[in-house]
Amino acid sequence: MKIHTFIFAPATASLAITASAAAPKVTYDRFKQQTSVTASENQSRKTGDINSTVIGEIMITSDIKAGDKTPSIGLGFVFARNHWVYFNCHDVNFLVDGKPWQPESVKFQNQMEKSAAVEVVTATLTRAQVQELAAASRVEYRICRDEFAFDNAMMQNFKDFGPAYDKVVSGELQAPGGGAQ
Repeated sequence: MKIHTFIFAPATASLAITASAAAPKVTYDRFKQQTSVTASENQSRKTGDINSTVIGEIMITSDIKAGDKTPSIGLGFVFARNHWVYFNCHDVNFLVDGKPWQPESVKFQNQMEKSAAVEVVTATLTRAQVQELAAASRVEYRICRDEFAFDNAMMQNFKDFGPAYDKVVSGELQAPGGGAQ
């Protein structure tokens, strides 16, 4: 099995993707009365399989309501293709600096969106786990038989997400239009 150092391409693909990290986005939803902190990387590439385009996003996000001192953090992987890949397999494993590592929980969702098979994998993380990922030199993960590694941009997202999350939870940082306090 090949280990890919890019985001969201199946093990049969032959792509090289370079992305740059952007600062986490902090937004406020006045209807839900919550602030969201999100760091993500979007990818849309043709894979080695002529019939398949992978549209992928990997994100770390948290929705924070005022007064919530330990809001959950989600690490999400979104795949959209013209066929199912993980419909009957829901195994997810991580290696952090070469050692097995487990998130709090992992959940799979599958749905059809027009003609695309959309598969979403969500791992729930604690703040301490985000820090472990931020401090790591290398994070690899396997979904079923496909192996991936976070690129430098995503590793930077982990480093940037933690402080932004802490500032929103403490009330030090607010999104335009309101925010958690």
